[in-house]
Amino acid sequence: MMPKDVWGRLVLETKNPILGLAPYEELEVEACYELHAATHVIGRVKHSSKPSLVLPFSVISGLHCSLSLDKETGTVELTDKSSNGTRVNGADVGKGQARRLEDGDVITVFQQKDLSGTKHPQKIVYVFRRCGSAGGDKGAMVSALEKQNGALVAELAGARA
Repeated sequence: MMPKDVWGRLVLETKNPILGLAPYEELEVEACYELHAATHVIGRVKHSSKPSLVLPFSVISGLHCSLSLDKETGTVELTDKSSNGTRVNGADVGKGQARRLEDGDVITVFQQKDLSGTKHPQKIVYVFRRCGSAGGDKGAMVSALEKQNGALVAELAGARA
């Protein structure tokens, strides 16, 4: 089997094991999930044709969200497909909506809304980390070129004025 071309990782920020989320009293989840295919899904059940980070809790949608890499530009997008919502850096993405991910972005797959009287606040949080040539190096190069391009466009507009 050929080695996977890993372009990113999801690193669990939440304390492991996850406590008190139905149907489990305690369950250890994957602490570091490697992203290697163009599209991965996060959900309660394993997807039939795409690599999956399975979080088998009742509060997680069957297909909760997807992460996709555009190999030409190096950009990564998270698309929310859930009923309970997905957050990136504390902001709701919105069902059916996509959000571009950057290295270090915090993805909250689940956070309990009512914390009153809760023994263990419930949340599942991962941090997105770029790695490998498809994500990190190319992404940095694309960002630098976009910045340079923006400066050139501004300079050209100033010269025309």
